Amino acid sequence: VPIFLGGVLNTTAVAGAAAWRHPTAPFIAWLLFEVVLGIVRLGVLLQGRAVIEAGRAPPRLLAALLSCAWAGSVGYGASLCLMSGDWVMATITCFSAAAMVCGICLRNFGTPRLTALMMFLVLAPCMVAAARTSEPIILMISIQLPIYILTIFSAAFSLHRMLVSRMVALSDLERSESLNDTILRS
Repeated sequence: VPIFLGGVLNTTAVAGAAAWRHPTAPFIAWLLFEVVLGIVRLGVLLQGRAVIEAGRAPPRLLAALLSCAWAGSVGYGASLCLMSGDWVMATITCFSAAAMVCGICLRNFGTPRLTALMMFLVLAPCMVAAARTSEPIILMISIQLPIYILTIFSAAFSLHRMLVSRMVALSDLERSESLNDTILRS
């Protein structure tokens, strides 16, 4: 929940600042979408916790789809800011998007394909927008981001492998302890 809330509050604050600096339909729509999506996602998260406590399966597909919508919204907002020519807002938004990618990796490394898709949805619009700006130096983003994406994809899958190997080792240890206990009792 803390990583989730941090992401929602951060992106809503950035969208709010962007809408304040650029009170146009695309920026205001981004802010409204972030607010509504954040409320819906929080409701699904809390409902999922209650469902798990009741012993039922949580709405995983819905949560994943909403997470992808959020990631796409972050990418959309970052691309809007890059295309706006407001380099202060573009810097803040790109920095925020990079932080969100780190949060995505930390929060979702148990599902590496979802992590990879979400990271792509955040960063791909930034690559496209950077390639389309009138500022030549911003083209560097289009060159750097593919490398960053591959690096973070690799990290997410490595974290997942480490998680799975740890779970397998703990399971093996528990079986071994159970077998030793049974032998000692016999």
